[in-house]
Amino acid sequence: MVPNPLNSQNSRSTVGVNDGNGFSRQRFLADVLQTRECRQALDTVISTLLLQWSAENTAKKKIAHLLGRFINRKLSKSSDVLMEKELVGLFEKPEFVENAGLQVPELLNRVIEILHATIKSLENLPQDKKSEIVGNVLSEIDTAKMAGIFMSLTQTTGSLRKSDPLFFSEKILPQIQNWLNHTDFGEFRENFDNSKEDYNTLITKICELAFEYPAKFIILLSFIPGIANFVLLFLADMTERFTTLSPDMLADILLSFFREMDGNIAGKLVNNLTEVVRQLHTGSALVGESGAPRFTMDFSEKMRMVMGKTDPALFMKAKNALIDGKETIRNITADIVAENPEFLLQQLRHLSVLRNSKTRILKRKIELVEDLPDDSAIEALEKGISACAMYDWAEMVNATSRIANKLHHRNPELLISLLTEFTGSLDLYEIEESVRWMAKDLGRTVRPLARTLFPIVAKEFFGFLTPEDDGQDEAIQEAREMIRRFILNEETLS
Repeated sequence: MVPNPLNSQNSRSTVGVNDGNGFSRQRFLADVLQTRECRQALDTVISTLLLQWSAENTAKKKIAHLLGRFINRKLSKSSDVLMEKELVGLFEKPEFVENAGLQVPELLNRVIEILHATIKSLENLPQDKKSEIVGNVLSEIDTAKMAGIFMSLTQTTGSLRKSDPLFFSEKILPQIQNWLNHTDFGEFRENFDNSKEDYNTLITKICELAFEYPAKFIILLSFIPGIANFVLLFLADMTERFTTLSPDMLADILLSFFREMDGNIAGKLVNNLTEVVRQLHTGSALVGESGAPRFTMDFSEKMRMVMGKTDPALFMKAKNALIDGKETIRNITADIVAENPEFLLQQLRHLSVLRNSKTRILKRKIELVEDLPDDSAIEALEKGISACAMYDWAEMVNATSRIANKLHHRNPELLISLLTEFTGSLDLYEIEESVRWMAKDLGRTVRPLARTLFPIVAKEFFGFLTPEDDGQDEAIQEAREMIRRFILNEETLS
């Protein structure tokens, strides 16, 4: 037998061992057996064994009765110290846990073997027995103790990592590898797939139970606003405490969070995500049919299923309700802002901030393009411009024109009525005054620009009116005649 490393003079003695001898497995078991739980368990086990041994034999029954009484007295009779001992209290003592730690792996292995044997035996039991045993185990688990174990383990793992940052990775990775080698994930997946119906039924039944007890369900839901209020209180209190800090300290704290982010890992994440998107796009084209990527086919099929189950009228009612709600929120916000005009005044004072920011960003991008090498920049710009889908734009204009024509043929007065309603609502006097001073101001300010550009534009514009063999000469001639008459009339009136 390999000597126990705890059986050394340097090892500490455990609970109940005050003679200076080292800790041993026998001492460990002796301390455990002296606890109240183990003594009661031994009493029960021995009584059961004696009862089975003495079955159907009068002499054995008498002997078993005497032995049972004797053992019961011995197990019950102990000093006050031993009577106070409990199994949980024994493991709460650090010196006991420290010395018993080397025994734990073997004990855990024995427990694992027992669990393995139990599960294998459970597998061979009838279905009703399986349900009874598993249901009893699940309903009797002490979750409060589990939470306490979790918190204690958290503190223990934290202290271990402080002394050795790689402690768990070095110890656990070999075990994970061993577990992976002995796990059949195919069978696990098959079991998961076969359990979907069970899980769906469980969720459905939970919902049914919730509505069978609507009062309790509503009470449970009523916790949501309270929890949200706690979260809001926490955020409000935390941010208020941030505002009490000096600006340099607040900036240093918040920026330190940002500085601690690993830029290299973030860059790898971006690369990996872009590569996933690229491979998805390429793979979709490869596994799909000619001219129809797989994603397009799957998405189309899924959308057909979704739209097939969607009520169009109900969908539009919900959409209109959301639009109406959005409008209501904006109107209420505007009304509240009107009650405190300072908000509106501040918005007006900073009206151009966003536009100026976008303008500066656009200017910077143009400057960066300008600073590129001429050949590279022009080549890239040429490829970008040449890739514009002008055919699609033209088809969009064509389709819009066809729809407009059909609409006009169906209701020729529609556009006229809309424009009449619009122009009829205009204040012509105010508009006339605005256009008059605006034209004068713009005329003075843009005169140099207009004198430079107008001759070029006019020359090209009147060049459009020259005769050409394109089938439009008759219309062009009519336009030229109208311009001529207009000019002659102006000269005559002047």
